[in-house]
Amino acid sequence: MKKLVFFLAVLGSATGLLTACNGDPAAGSTATTEPAGGDVAGMNHSRTNPAPGAGGLMNVRSTMLQDMEAVKPTGNADSDFAHVMMAHHRGAVALSALELRHGQDAGLRALARKISTDQKKELQALKASAARLNGAPATSPSAAAPDPFTSLMKSSLERMMNLGLPGGSIDADYALLMVAHHQSAIDLAKAELAYGRDAKLREMAQQLIDTRQNELQQFEQWPASSASKPTARPAG
Repeated sequence: MKKLVFFLAVLGSATGLLTACNGDPAAGSTATTEPAGGDVAGMNHSRTNPAPGAGGLMNVRSTMLQDMEAVKPTGNADSDFAHVMMAHHRGAVALSALELRHGQDAGLRALARKISTDQKKELQALKASAARLNGAPATSPSAAAPDPFTSLMKSSLERMMNLGLPGGSIDADYALLMVAHHQSAIDLAKAELAYGRDAKLREMAQQLIDTRQNELQQFEQWPASSASKPTARPAG
């Protein structure tokens, strides 16, 4: 499928740029391990004492994009969606694990726990779909069709690439990254609905849009809501 191949080519070149900027050599799986000193080598943060877990968040984002780049396009929109979303979901689970490990805000920690549980289940469904669609024929749209896919995915990727951390706390950094992450997930799901043909994946894409939009709203509203209440981490 020409549009998906072009998107993944854009994704690959842009992710390579991100990796060069971050100096992060990790690839192949999304890790939550923080680098020595708690920050990403080569990153120029304005704060002198980064919040615990901040470097790990940046590493997860970088590795997630590398994993998405590593997906080899097949020309089948459904298969490619399943594989790209597997990497995307692993990123969400890893980001949420860091929030649960270092975060202080009870509301964000509850949201992180829900996201981790939900996306682990979705990840298993994506794996099953990816295996089922191995060798599936191409689903390229008509050459005369408009091309919203490429511009949509490019803008989504740029949001993830260019997002800097505010340097306030692990909670603020997690919320900021998850706004971009969830918007990216919604964009990918909309692309599946526009170009995919597999009934199960299209149903999953619609459910994903509904769920992520609700969670996205909570992340976007968090800065205002957190300012009006004390931050307290629950025991355990």
